[in-house]
Amino acid sequence: QIQLNWVLQSAEQTLEILSTTLDIAPSDLTVYILDSDQYMYIFPGHHPEWTQGFALKDTNAIYINRAPGRIWDDSIAISGKLDWLRNNVKDVTTRVIAHELTHAALYTHREGIPRWIHEGISEYIESIASTLDSQKQQMLQRRYLVRNVIMNNNLPIERILSKDWISKSDNLQDINILYHTSALIVHDISRDRGNQGLQQLIGTGSLDM
Repeated sequence: QIQLNWVLQSAEQTLEILSTTLDIAPSDLTVYILDSDQYMYIFPGHHPEWTQGFALKDTNAIYINRAPGRIWDDSIAISGKLDWLRNNVKDVTTRVIAHELTHAALYTHREGIPRWIHEGISEYIESIASTLDSQKQQMLQRRYLVRNVIMNNNLPIERILSKDWISKSDNLQDINILYHTSALIVHDISRDRGNQGLQQLIGTGSLDM
């Protein structure tokens, strides 16, 4: 019941953000909150362990993994994992609902929005819905990661602009780089051109605005 309240609160907040920021809203949606085993079973792609939720355009539904997920290395004790889960379940639930609800709204708004814009916008709205501390931490991590990739001349621009860039990525680090780069592009558009710039981005589906 507590987690359901978080879902409802996040959904209400996100709908308000989507309306004021992008002037979009999703169609009527069904939200499924699933146990981990159920989530792993129905996930439509590869590596469900890399994800926390997904939105399906054809069914007008979003699916959320009830338990916060994280990739652990073998050095982390079980007690450390449980502590992380207890401390992060509300924040993860809030951010995932914001992210997937944004995907649903973009699906309703317009066909053919490139995947990098979908993910960049969803990451951006997710950050607005997060706590201020979470926003700051995430932005620092993003800029650090992407800066290092740029310095090593490994920024995957072609993959970002590809319609199926996720299916072309074969490791979690690559996925993170693609998400973070897309999110930073959208963040910079918001900083320089405001909500109008974001609306033009999803309207044209291109940086040529």
